[in-house]
Amino acid sequence: MKSKKNIIRMQREEERKLFFHPQGTAVFSFARQSSGDESDSASIADQLEANRKSAQMLGLHIDWEDWDANITGYSYPDTKFFRECYKLDLALQQYFSTHAATNRQPVFREGLGFIFRNIKKGDIFLLDTATRLVRATIIPTNESNIWNWLESMEVKTYVGGKLYNPRDIGVKIISAVETQSKEEKAKNAVRGLVSARNKGVMIGFHRLYGYIFSKVRGQQVLTPQKHEFAVVRKVFQDFLAGKGKNEICRELSANGRKTVKPARINMILNNPKYCGFMPDSKGELIPCPAVVKPVLSRAEWEKVQMLQQKYYPRKEKFKGRKYLLCGLARCGYCGGIMKPQANRKGRADKYYICQRHAECLQVTPCRGSALIDTTERQFGLETLIAPFGMLYFLHTGVSFERIKLETQLREKRTALENVSRVLDSIRKTLERNFMLFETVKGPLENAGRQQAVLQREVKMLEKEADALPGSGSAERVATFGEWAKLPMERRQKIMREVLRKVAIFEDRYELELYNRDIISIPKMLTGKRFFNPELRLAEFNENQSQLRVLLRAHSAGKSRVTLYKTAELSVDYEF
Repeated sequence: MKSKKNIIRMQREEERKLFFHPQGTAVFSFARQSSGDESDSASIADQLEANRKSAQMLGLHIDWEDWDANITGYSYPDTKFFRECYKLDLALQQYFSTHAATNRQPVFREGLGFIFRNIKKGDIFLLDTATRLVRATIIPTNESNIWNWLESMEVKTYVGGKLYNPRDIGVKIISAVETQSKEEKAKNAVRGLVSARNKGVMIGFHRLYGYIFSKVRGQQVLTPQKHEFAVVRKVFQDFLAGKGKNEICRELSANGRKTVKPARINMILNNPKYCGFMPDSKGELIPCPAVVKPVLSRAEWEKVQMLQQKYYPRKEKFKGRKYLLCGLARCGYCGGIMKPQANRKGRADKYYICQRHAECLQVTPCRGSALIDTTERQFGLETLIAPFGMLYFLHTGVSFERIKLETQLREKRTALENVSRVLDSIRKTLERNFMLFETVKGPLENAGRQQAVLQREVKMLEKEADALPGSGSAERVATFGEWAKLPMERRQKIMREVLRKVAIFEDRYELELYNRDIISIPKMLTGKRFFNPELRLAEFNENQSQLRVLLRAHSAGKSRVTLYKTAELSVDYEF
């Protein structure tokens, strides 16, 4: 389930990268999943369908649809007690996601946050109900502030097909009352969690192998299960007697029906609940009231930990070669990472294989690998792509640290502009109606504190950027030979800054540069294989303002085509 959610999240991120705001007005449609205890709430699909009907009724074309899904980190048994714990967990998520009590930073869910970052003045926003904006905002979390921000951006908001008027004082009052009620419910949930913890009730308490979970008079109890308890005790006794984990696995597998692996033994040996203790929020061991009969004493359990430390690590692990395109090379069909592999002669730097090739081959033309280098004439994928890393040293020869600082500065300045816009919106609201002062007092103070923090961070980053060496003293690389002499770790950093990804197809490579430009490099068909083209030239011009790259197909003639050309880079291909 977790991997499926991660896949969905990655797909949404890739889709959002393709969004371009139209020249005129954009129409955004938004939906949000219910918290789990709202049984009458419409699904995301129903909400988006309602927004489509509203757009059709209003004669609008939707430019972008987005949604936010509630993802919890726990899996509870289907019992009445744990259903209540699940609701409490959702309430806590709502409280901390809304108020950001952990770091005092504005928190927003991905979908609405993406819309707010891309929305412009005069755009149109479609919702099925007004409550879809709760817990999803880039501004201090108060519903009235959300509407004030939309009003200041001159965004037309349609709720259920009707134009929503945020200037209505009745709307502001109702929104403020709902926000206050939501805060009280969240505070009560936190108090309930603290009370449950003091009573020994553990939220998200999973089953422990060797014990049976039950509840007695409201108290959680772990009672030993005869057969499993004996197995756990034997594991600890054998390990204390000097047996290795693999030997214990073989004995258990021989006596039982299931195969036992060392990972399972590690989970048992490292779990402090077997000695009657559990870790608290600070990582310190405290008594676990649910364990009726521990397997061993705490002194014996600590001895087990010492024995494990004694044999770990037995020897330093071989780190192997660091590959230039790790994390950058991807299958052009399924998007899977191309993982470096060694061929039969051990030359691992010439062979990248799609991690999903077994599934990918069934539905796409994916060959599974970029290329296996079999002749001396071929340069290999890494050598082919490497010259584009020299883009990093064009013009100023700016360092990786400077680009990193400039990226952080840009993000901080954007956040500062958003907070300043919110403060202006709150002040305008108070100028129109000072009676709302008590309602907006808290958000106003939070936004002011956040603005001061961001201003300090921006000044600090600006000083760090000014202190970096200028263009005269920065490191420069003029030839491919000098580039090849740089340490691998430094070249990897450079490649990740210059290239977003390298997509590998059956007949071509596609290099996506840092500015989202794409260079397509074809392959030359020879026999039954698609081979890499040769890299014939990679050098700067006289004033080092343009990098010239010449690629040549095997058995090429005199035909030449320009694949990509800008003031900084020129790529030609001979075939």
